[in-house]
Amino acid sequence: MTAQQIIKRLSISLCLTCISTGIFASPAKLSTVKELMQVSQIEYLLRQSLIELGPYYDKQAEQIILNTTGSQQLNAKEQQAATQLSQLLKDSSTQIISNPKTQQVIEDIYLKTYTEEELQASIKFLKTPEGQSITRKNAKMMGELSTYMMRLGQEMFNDDKTRENFQEKMMAIIAPLLIEKQKNKAAD
Repeated sequence: MTAQQIIKRLSISLCLTCISTGIFASPAKLSTVKELMQVSQIEYLLRQSLIELGPYYDKQAEQIILNTTGSQQLNAKEQQAATQLSQLLKDSSTQIISNPKTQQVIEDIYLKTYTEEELQASIKFLKTPEGQSITRKNAKMMGELSTYMMRLGQEMFNDDKTRENFQEKMMAIIAPLLIEKQKNKAAD
């Protein structure tokens, strides 16, 4: 058998494997997605993540007030405003995850990403004690990871050199747009 014949047979085998894999993998069903979302406690995970992000929202609100007022430290009124702003941020995030559109988007992502068989396997696992334990721990882990990432981002942005570098790069992107807009206004 020549190398060309071997390559031809391998190509045919590969094509048949791809076709048969596609035939046996069925598209995800909405009912299965909904069951997985219930078993995986996706709504709980999102709400728990918001709770874990509470300290981040507090810091973010304080930073906004400091930047807005130019103060170095919050006085009592500014602290009260920061508390209210933090609550506003939390409430806005809660509205986003409670929005039926958010649920629809999550469902759509599951439908596009997974096959029916993958969803069934996930459900089967998540119904075990180990799966349930992992689900509960994932909420805490994701909250801690989000808090860390946001804190790190805030620390980086609070660093004068990093902030200046970011602002320079941002202006390099935005400046041509502003110049073009001014030219268009002048031409009108």
